[in-house]
Amino acid sequence: MDVRVHGTARKTTDVGLMNTLNVQSRRSHLSAPVKTAAYWAEEQFGHSHEKALPSFVALQALFSRDGGVFGYEVLHRSGRENRFTGDADHATQSIMKNWSFPELHKLADGRPIFLNCPRQVLVAGLLERLATPVVIEVLETVEPDEEVIAACRHLKSLGYQIALDDFQLNCRIGALVDLADYIKVDFRLSDSQARRQILDYLGGRPVRLIAEKIETVDEYEVALHEGFEIVQGYHTARPVMYSKGLRQATGCTQIPELFCST
Repeated sequence: MDVRVHGTARKTTDVGLMNTLNVQSRRSHLSAPVKTAAYWAEEQFGHSHEKALPSFVALQALFSRDGGVFGYEVLHRSGRENRFTGDADHATQSIMKNWSFPELHKLADGRPIFLNCPRQVLVAGLLERLATPVVIEVLETVEPDEEVIAACRHLKSLGYQIALDDFQLNCRIGALVDLADYIKVDFRLSDSQARRQILDYLGGRPVRLIAEKIETVDEYEVALHEGFEIVQGYHTARPVMYSKGLRQATGCTQIPELFCST
């Protein structure tokens, strides 16, 4: 894959998209379903959304085997540095309260958005109040108990897809595998033997395999050889940061005030 070609295409798309967004009203209002989700999030988790504080996210592209962009994982950023700090619960809640998912879908060119979801977000019922569906990444730390499985079944009935993050074989994971649309395997946490056991276990199941944390050409070629359909990692694309509520954001693509609560 010629990563530079993808980088150029993405930059061109971003520029056109930002020009489109810039003509929108800087004081546009939340649509009713998005406002409902934001207010409901505050009721559940606290934190006022009334102050217009700077907010950051990063989008990391996932690539299909043919080299095209398949989708994007939306990642929380607490400040100008393009890295994650904090805990998973706060990160997901911050994204859901501060960003409009229809606008994130525009940034993703309409492609699927993957959102990390810890247990509290899954079982609280917040996801079904979003204006647009996302691919729900069930974190590896989530215990697949009856409440979690019931929540995932309900979300799938509403049209959401399920991804299992940092997948590893264990005796507790079976029920979630039956609900999964995507399985993500971390190349930093698995060797070839462990991945072969995972692929053998998943053989014949209607899931799409994602190789994540792919950082070298060799890992990329191994992932394709082993049968992974989608690839994510620094080798193919680094996360691209976006900011909202700042006049200047070094290293970020500046977004105008896409929505505000009044």
